[in-house]
Amino acid sequence: MSNLTLFQKSESLIQAQAKKFVELAKSHKAVNFEQEAHFALQALKANDFLAKTAANNPDSLIAAVHNIASVGLSLNPALKHAYLVPRDGKVCLDFGYKGLAHLGIDAGSVRYVQAELVYSKDKFILRGRGQEPVHERNPFDPDRGSIIGAYCIAEIEGGKFLVETMTIAEIYAIRDRTQAYKAYLDKKVKSCPWVSDEGEMIKKTVIRRASKSWPMTNGGRFEKAMQVHDEIEAVDVTPVSVETTQIEGPNPQFKEIRDLLESMGKKEDDKFIGYLSTVNNRKIEKLEDLSQKEIETLLVQLYSWAKTANEKEAENA
Repeated sequence: MSNLTLFQKSESLIQAQAKKFVELAKSHKAVNFEQEAHFALQALKANDFLAKTAANNPDSLIAAVHNIASVGLSLNPALKHAYLVPRDGKVCLDFGYKGLAHLGIDAGSVRYVQAELVYSKDKFILRGRGQEPVHERNPFDPDRGSIIGAYCIAEIEGGKFLVETMTIAEIYAIRDRTQAYKAYLDKKVKSCPWVSDEGEMIKKTVIRRASKSWPMTNGGRFEKAMQVHDEIEAVDVTPVSVETTQIEGPNPQFKEIRDLLESMGKKEDDKFIGYLSTVNNRKIEKLEDLSQKEIETLLVQLYSWAKTANEKEAENA
């Protein structure tokens, strides 16, 4: 079968998704079907392997198109937000670090996101949770040394900051578990993003970990993007060791959490405790099992939910 025939079949398949695409995207209207169909066809034309993968697995192409609509990140190559990639015999929707940052802001999780690489000759000082770190460097210096880590800053309501840092060893440990990098090492593919765009992949990794502490948007676009991402590259970015240091004596923040739950009509029941276990990737049996970092993250989440609930109540008044 010629490449032209393969492309024509994929084109027909994409065009047939117009109605479903519009339905999925109507809640946010962040992407337009005609534009995204054009960008998808551009990607297929430019990559023979992607086109063949789409022809051999048309259902995966349909799923990728639907995911574009659900998540609301464009395939526009100038934006570098999202890409169609061949992975394990399927066409998958993948995201760049700029796309994850944009989506976190657009979906209302955070107000501002920035990820940076740290080199051995830079001056980097972490000033504590809630404060921007000090990072002095000369971006025009051709020799800043080797990459020693990366960090992500996310601004939330009230002008506070959530800061996540990762050493290069932690990042490479995640890289080494990805299917794309494994395929490259096994010489099944000639290249992969970890080779061609290492800096972007490092930033994406630290943003992905940082997003675990961002306020959720109640099943919105960012959560859908994370679900899509984990389906194609199911690598856990949660730190292996969990900080479990507890505050001595009664912690007043537990009362603050319970008061917030009560104000929203929620309960400290098995369902809520189960949610805490899920988001923290470890067994939680009661509020008192939370570490201080987990408590602070939960409070940010609850205040975000309370703010959304108050806004909806005001609209309906």
